[in-house]
Amino acid sequence: MMRGGGSSRTAWTQPVDVVEALRRRWETGVLPRALADGQQWAPFSFAVRGPTARQIAETPDAVRSWLELWRPSVGRPWRVQTTAAAAPGAARLADLTEDADPAEGSDAAVLRIPEAVWIDEPATAWTLLQVQPDVAWLTERLDTAARETPRLREWMGAYPLRVLALRDEWDTLMATVVWISRQSRKDLYLRQIDVPGVDTRFLERHRNVLTDLLDRQLPTGRIDRTAARAEFEQRFGFRRRPTFVRFRPLRGDQRFAGLPDLSVRSDDFAALAPIGARVMAVENEATYLAVPDLTDTVIVLGSAALAADGVAVPPWLAERELLYWGDIDTHGFAVLDRLRHRHPRVRSLLMDRTTLAEHRGHWSREDSPKVVMLDRLDDEEQLTYREITDNVHGPAVRLDSERVRMSALYRALRLPLGGPS
Repeated sequence: MMRGGGSSRTAWTQPVDVVEALRRRWETGVLPRALADGQQWAPFSFAVRGPTARQIAETPDAVRSWLELWRPSVGRPWRVQTTAAAAPGAARLADLTEDADPAEGSDAAVLRIPEAVWIDEPATAWTLLQVQPDVAWLTERLDTAARETPRLREWMGAYPLRVLALRDEWDTLMATVVWISRQSRKDLYLRQIDVPGVDTRFLERHRNVLTDLLDRQLPTGRIDRTAARAEFEQRFGFRRRPTFVRFRPLRGDQRFAGLPDLSVRSDDFAALAPIGARVMAVENEATYLAVPDLTDTVIVLGSAALAADGVAVPPWLAERELLYWGDIDTHGFAVLDRLRHRHPRVRSLLMDRTTLAEHRGHWSREDSPKVVMLDRLDDEEQLTYREITDNVHGPAVRLDSERVRMSALYRALRLPLGGPS
């Protein structure tokens, strides 16, 4: 609370120091929580460091200026506790204190020097901090919650600064929580929340606080606590946006519903029994479109269609050969490892040292390599992964699957060079 500086007088406590110390109690939540908890106000004080007797004697003008700062005023409605200080030269400051009593013919006197500032009433603190509007607003919202949503009152009392930070949107947030708590349907999308000012962007922006509030407001049976906080829809009984799988058979005369290229919901894909004995998953759309005709094969765009959390696992995949062609980098091998967790028999395609070496001119640099233990890679994949993570070929080497020559794919699939005839 003391100010430093080259001169000793700069170490004397200033009124602004007291206000700053008081503000720290507000900004760290001490005062807002006391207000929200309805605690009886307990007066507290801040120590004041003032001039010594020697400083009074040597710098009476500076002392006069400092004492002037502590005179009562409307803007500083605190109580100042003083202590007696006798010093030569204090007689010149007699007009500043009722206790100054210089002896006749002497410049010595006894001064009353501030040693502490007391905050006796909450109104004093709110005035000093200029937070009266915040206090009034918070008090009103706490009272409303106590009447209308008592389960949330405790949370608001524990996190009053979060409530104040959301002041502009707090009423909308509360209306959203109340609207959700009154619904009994389980087939609603988030888009169907019918509260003025609420859309999916609002919900995404405030997902964390809404999760905190709904966890307290909703009865136990309305919350799926097996779902992570990030899985808002599942946690609170909303329908999740469906994921889609794009796929096509690799023979022009084989079609689904008369179409050569389809995108269906993942649940429908899982229930489907596609044509062909082999499924190939690729990450890149250009590759997806360019892979040549291949008998009894279905190509799928994106490994997430087969391995993402929350995506149904097609039971028929267990009966088919599964190929995965991803990038040769740390993320590509991590995807392969994750895919093998769901489908242990998946075989990688063109994700080896030979392919990497043959395409040196096509290498790039991985922006943010992530090195983790991958225990589902085979020996060749593991060796390639270690060489990349150990920077054997250079820093963060990466080979995008899109940059692998198609002739390498023909050889890997044992097709005639240039594609099937």
